[in-house]
Amino acid sequence: MKPKIHLIVGARPNYIKANPVYYSLNQLNKFEIKLVNTGQHYDENMSKIFIHELGMKKPDINLEVGSGPHGEQTGKIFSLYEELMIGYRISFFNNKKYLLCFFSLKKDKRV
Repeated sequence: MKPKIHLIVGARPNYIKANPVYYSLNQLNKFEIKLVNTGQHYDENMSKIFIHELGMKKPDINLEVGSGPHGEQTGKIFSLYEELMIGYRISFFNNKKYLLCFFSLKKDKRV
């Protein structure tokens, strides 16, 4: 069984940074890689356009967080992603919001 890696994207810089990482890891054929979109930018010009222009695969998971204050979005990301994480060990890449979720889950010993 291949180790699972989730690359989490949500804002424009996340897509740009995650794209070469995704393709490099995918070429190794050693990991099961999932692209997770937080859904914090649901407008065509803020997320889907980057997937298209960068030639990225469509996200495997969309948390559909939507817009809102920073703390509210972080809480939604944490809550929704936590539900998906139960029983898995997942590697993280990129954003402080998501690292916060990782460290909180790690401390909970379910990861």
